[in-house]
This record gives sequence, C-alpha cells and structure tokens, in this order.
Amino acid sequence: MPARPGALAAPLVLLLACGGGDGGSPGPDAATLAASPLGYALLAGLDLLRLRPDHLGNPSLPASPLPEGISLGASAAPLVFTYACAAAGGGTLQGTVTVTSAPGGAGLTRYEEVFALAGADPATGRAWICQGNLQVTVDGASGTATLHADPAVPVRFVQGASSLAFRPNLTWQWAGPGQPQATGSYRFEGAGGLVLSAVVEAGAELVWGPGCAFPQAGALALRSTADPSGASIPVDFGPGCGPADFDGTPLPL
Repeated sequence: MPARPGALAAPLVLLLACGGGDGGSPGPDAATLAASPLGYALLAGLDLLRLRPDHLGNPSLPASPLPEGISLGASAAPLVFTYACAAAGGGTLQGTVTVTSAPGGAGLTRYEEVFALAGADPATGRAWICQGNLQVTVDGASGTATLHADPAVPVRFVQGASSLAFRPNLTWQWAGPGQPQATGSYRFEGAGGLVLSAVVEAGAELVWGPGCAFPQAGALALRSTADPSGASIPVDFGPGCGPADFDGTPLPL
C-alpha cells in the first residue's frame, strides 16, 4: 500500500464519527486502514455518500430514512441537514449541508448541496473543515440520479495549507424505498498530482438496504497514483449491514 501522504490522513479519519450501520464505532482494523491513503479515501467517500439523492424529497425517488447523526430542519426551501456526530474516541463531526433545487429541463431536477462541516479530534488537537458543493441531477422519467462535484467549488477537506478535493461521478437507481444502487466512481485529488480513486466493479453495484448507512453488497477497486505499480485493492461489502473486506482484512463499518 502506498506511503501515507502527510497530515491529512488523521483528519479524514474523523468522518467515522457518525458511526456505522449498527451504531457502533470502527474497530482496530478500521483505524489501521484509515491511516493509509486508500483507506481514508474509502471511508471518507462512504461517509460523504450518507446523504443520498433519495433523502432530498424528490417524488420520483423512493424515500429512505436519514442515517444516524444527521437530521433535517423544518424549512422546505432550502433543505438544511444538520450533522451532530461523535465517535467513541472523542472525535466530532458537526455542521450543515444546505440543499437548494431548481428545474433542469426535460423532466430533470437539479440540486446543489453546500457542505459546511467541521471535525475535531481532542486526542491529537487536530481540526479540519469540509466545504464546497456537490451537484445532484434527478431524472424523474427514469427514476435515476447522478452525483458530481460542482466544477467551480468542489468539496474540499482542508487542514491548514493542505487540502483534498472530492470528485464523484456516480449514477443511482432504486430497487425500492431505502434500496439505492450506485455505479461509477469517486476520487480525491491532492497536491502534486495525487489521485486516490474508488471505482465500482462491473456487475457489482454498491447496494444499500433500509436503515443502513453503508453498502450491504457490491465491490470497489481502489487505486492511488502514489503507487507506481498501478495495482488496485479490492473492497467487498456485506453480507448485511456493516461488514466489509479490505484486501482480505475484515473492515467493520
């Protein structure tokens, strides 16, 4: 696995503060893997996918409950999702994601998600922010949605002078309420051409189930430009809510 690329690994681990599908905290295997660049790219990406298109109230998509640690305000426009998460080790993730919508033409609805989150780890004294925008486009006719970064203002994780930009390219469809399936990829881009990517394996869509914040089935291939071999690391999810396998190592989510 590539060498750890600096101080950003620790702040990104704090995204785990929202807890897993069973409300538990990650075990030692998760902590070890999260300290590696591909490990934290995986975990941070999954946490950013907690807020999914079927949480935005679009009538074309089957609704599902919000994951633990996220609540929705009373206002209908804009939607304001509040994060209030705490990990067993004392780390916190707090702030808001504000969502506005507008017709996109030809049966499309476009959503802009504005992230304003802050994390802190009292054990290390580190603090970081997650800010920027993601864009969701819902196709009412097909009942699908796509997720992309705002090209002008992508979501960034920032600690001091260091930052990583999150750029998803995912397509969602639904088997039923709370049962989205995602195909595509996401990546993190850092200084010096660093790219950490996660690609959904062909024929192994990421599948969520009702009441679970993480995929219950599916597979990802992880790669880093810091690894000159270009090798990929497999991650398999399930069965059930919470377990995953990171290149042969059990990873409780």
